[in-house]
Amino acid sequence: MFIVENVLWAEELAWVRQFAADNFTGGHYAVSAAARAPQTVTTGGERQLAELVLAALRRNDLFYRITLPLEISRPVIDRTAPDIAGSPQEDTPVFRSLEGRQVRGDLSVMLIVSDPGEYEGGELLEPKSGERFKPAAGSLVVLPGGAQEPAPVMQGERHAIVFWVQSMVRDPEQRAVLTMLDKCIQVVWGRLPDGEEARQLGRVLSSLGRMWINT
Repeated sequence: MFIVENVLWAEELAWVRQFAADNFTGGHYAVSAAARAPQTVTTGGERQLAELVLAALRRNDLFYRITLPLEISRPVIDRTAPDIAGSPQEDTPVFRSLEGRQVRGDLSVMLIVSDPGEYEGGELLEPKSGERFKPAAGSLVVLPGGAQEPAPVMQGERHAIVFWVQSMVRDPEQRAVLTMLDKCIQVVWGRLPDGEEARQLGRVLSSLGRMWINT
């Protein structure tokens, strides 16, 4: 799991909060069904939400380095509350983009809309370590596509924007190698800006990318 903070600006978050209060899709199954529906976005509010999310993603370099996106599904509003209990879910493998194209769900992404103090429970589970997190509003959470076990919200409500990503690197192990190597390059470059080490690692990253990336 990766958490990217401050993806949404304050004014964007305020607009999404109001939109989420009036236009949530429902629990996980309803969100998954909406994201894989074949029709394109037609309402003005849905189109504005989608454009806002895509604009926020485009200006966030870390999101692109983590996910290596090829296609992104329709973003939809998810509401989690005591009357919509969390339980183990299995995502469908294929969703739809804004234009109706098929999107393989390699990665599940959640943009948190609610502040952690607005609800009790509802922690997100890190699949490998078992740790639970409550990210700040405006944060983006990247999870592997597939089975998830969200903690139930015991009090209040948590709103989030949910969508799925088809990565240019389908294999999760290969994608993890590229992400870790990219992070190492950033560290080495910061410590040795005039050294050859970062440039050599960059060449390795480029070579692996040419081997593994499919567009």
